[in-house]
Amino acid sequence: MVWLPAGDLPVGFDETIFSGVFVGEQLIKVEHGFNGSSFPGTGYAIISNLFFNGEREFFRRSYPYKGSPRLYRITAPQQFNSENYQIYQLTLRRSARARVDADADWRVRIFRWAEAGELEAIE
Repeated sequence: MVWLPAGDLPVGFDETIFSGVFVGEQLIKVEHGFNGSSFPGTGYAIISNLFFNGEREFFRRSYPYKGSPRLYRITAPQQFNSENYQIYQLTLRRSARARVDADADWRVRIFRWAEAGELEAIE
């Protein structure tokens, strides 16, 4: 069991989409980085699911904490289970109220937890 990288994106006011695809329930680890410094402002990043039918769920505020990654469990809504919408991507954007120094280079890295069976399939 290991954390697999799922993406690294800058946090901006425009929504960006992580390139990786997620299936079903996932445990993710979120790390915030600021160009080698501590958080130089206020605010949070918003992480959400984007399903292939255009629906969105799991709007989670992710506050940057010094040296501490945050863990979140992502689940698909119950109605999507019956419709077989178990495949989704994650989106990222800065909260409208976030105040961050322009040169802070705020980035978010996401990792997903992989079980032993998944690792064998990847190798």
